[in-house]
Amino acid sequence: MNSYLHAMGITEWQPKSAQITEGLWLLSDNSAEVSLEHPLVQEVLKLLDVDSRDCQIASSDTAAKIASANVLWDMRAQAQTGRLRSQPLPMLCQSAQGKRDLWQQIWQLQVQQQQ
Repeated sequence: MNSYLHAMGITEWQPKSAQITEGLWLLSDNSAEVSLEHPLVQEVLKLLDVDSRDCQIASSDTAAKIASANVLWDMRAQAQTGRLRSQPLPMLCQSAQGKRDLWQQIWQLQVQQQQ
């Protein structure tokens, strides 16, 4: 993605045929190191009853190609899509308020699934 457009919060248009429509995705900033083995990621996936083997991680560059319905968790600084949205993982680990916000989203998802 063009870094100038990204800085302005504008996503580039992608043809529908180029979208990735399979699997569950976690989105992260290009600079953030995110692993499916990270304890916080593992705990969130466990709470959502999602197996980490069913998930993949994509950077901001690839995010525009992923269908929004397949985004489980957007951990980019400018989170735009996903069932869960949070700060980037390194910041989230240091933020009590960020974790509270994330747990609130998880709770809301669980309530919606039970209805």
